[in-house]
Amino acid sequence: MVYFASLGFGFMLIEIALIQKFILFLGEPTLAIAVSLFSLLLAGGIGSFFSRKWFNGKQYNAFKISLIIAVVTIVYIFALPFIFNAALSYSASIRFVISFAFISPLGFLMGIPFPTALGYIKQEFENDAAWMWCINGAFSVLAGVFALVVAMTFGFNAVLLLGALTYAGLFVIGRRHELNSRVSKVKWVNTKTPKLKRTY
Repeated sequence: MVYFASLGFGFMLIEIALIQKFILFLGEPTLAIAVSLFSLLLAGGIGSFFSRKWFNGKQYNAFKISLIIAVVTIVYIFALPFIFNAALSYSASIRFVISFAFISPLGFLMGIPFPTALGYIKQEFENDAAWMWCINGAFSVLAGVFALVVAMTFGFNAVLLLGALTYAGLFVIGRRHELNSRVSKVKWVNTKTPKLKRTY
């Protein structure tokens, strides 16, 4: 439950901050929102399609992707201002292409964790899958309000950073879960392994 709540929360924080940043870069708010959403949704859909290659009966791969998303987002916080300054004099069409080129990789990565983990839930806890959808959607809505409050106080870089930290937190939680599962499996094997008595 925490995973899907955090995933919806972090996704929306990054999405809102990216849209705002690219509005400043592209100039036209309506077109900027259209380009940003198109890039995120298209790349996210492709990422969801390829997430089947990551799903092998374990949810840990989704946590690994979460760490990559966090790193890329933090890189964008520092890199995007320089890119925008260098490309601001280009024509609108070229800036649209640049925007698509930078939003799509992150969108692709962000499209992987949700279906990967949902596939695991459907396999292990089929009745809980619908609840995970609801939790994800509810926290996405909450993140929209929270992002505006943080942006008005600290700026959209802080919103991006919080989104990155959310995904980084998912990786830490997943790593601990993986280690605990391995320890539990070893203990279970040790208790089930019969002890052989020596005969002389």
